Amino acid sequence: MQPGPLLPYDPITRWVQRAKYTLSDFGFSYTFQQALSYVTSPKSTLPGSRSFGYYTFDLYAKQLVFSVPSSGTAGTAGWISLEVDGGDNLSTSLRRVNPAAQSSSLVHPVGILSPVNGLYLGELAWQQSFGDGKVVALAGMLDQTNYLDANVYASNQLSQFLNSAFMNSMVLPLTTGSLGVNLQWQPDDEYYFMLGVGQNNPTPGRSPVHNLGADNVSYLFEAGYVPQNVYGLGPGAYRLQPFVATVGGVSQVGLGLNLNQQLGSHWGFFGRFGAGGTTVTNIQGASAQIATGLILQQPLHLAGILAESSTNFLGLGFVWSQPSQSQRPAAHFNEYGLELVYTFQLTATTILRPDLQAIWNPVNNPTVNAAVIFQLSLVTTW
Repeated sequence: MQPGPLLPYDPITRWVQRAKYTLSDFGFSYTFQQALSYVTSPKSTLPGSRSFGYYTFDLYAKQLVFSVPSSGTAGTAGWISLEVDGGDNLSTSLRRVNPAAQSSSLVHPVGILSPVNGLYLGELAWQQSFGDGKVVALAGMLDQTNYLDANVYASNQLSQFLNSAFMNSMVLPLTTGSLGVNLQWQPDDEYYFMLGVGQNNPTPGRSPVHNLGADNVSYLFEAGYVPQNVYGLGPGAYRLQPFVATVGGVSQVGLGLNLNQQLGSHWGFFGRFGAGGTTVTNIQGASAQIATGLILQQPLHLAGILAESSTNFLGLGFVWSQPSQSQRPAAHFNEYGLELVYTFQLTATTILRPDLQAIWNPVNNPTVNAAVIFQLSLVTTW
């Protein structure tokens, strides 16, 4: 539950919180987010486009199987880790009205859309901790975006930015719904190291052993520095992300940088920067990308207009991308985008999120120089 919403009391929130407490007694913890959204794009920017609606959801859950506490450094525990995603469009012709498909842009302005209509399994794995949680290992069917490339201001498509470039780097060959392992080590509160390995050619909704082979594997390393206070500005996180990947039998390297920094009591800054071989970056589609922006928390409260939840924020993001090999030959080699988003806490579990985006020089559309997309989402988090 988020404190300070516009409507402080509602029966749904009490019921949701009671259910979470009850299930936690059995070692089951979860986050269930769902969104009902409306999208429109003016016909002057995307000829023939029209409005449509969609529903999408994400369920992330951990079931504790056993726990051996320790007062020293030998504590261990094991969980089953689960992610279920899905949704459906509320239009009979989503393919024709999808703004990303119409504009042929590299970035997806509606990154929240489910890759399948219905349900699909994003993660089903065993998670084991050692040394009182300083070392954690996961193995099975994994969504590496749950662990790698996190960012406090720009990671969650259901409660933050909607453009795919602000959810995860489109340079990193991150894998979802494929067989893999993830190894984590945090020797100190302010440092950690992580390695993710996975098959990078899974098809959403299909078995993770489909197309299994050594010709399509990603190896991503992340070294993170997470200081609690940087020169009095507040907490931050700085992540260096070298990677090696093999795609279609071709092996190449790349490098990413992910950072976020609080700037005093109300401002925040985030950025993702990456570049890699033109073939191994085919997975997300960008061989080079800069995605950065600013966050202002409680903008209406600061303006003296309305008391707001501390989770309310106004965000402005900018993205520049160059296409990977799979997107070439490109009509435009440099694509640019802006996103302006505002999240408003209606109840302790519900937010309203208006979002405005503009994309210039979409990589694969010589007839469109600019596209404008507006979205309005009602999101609940249980």
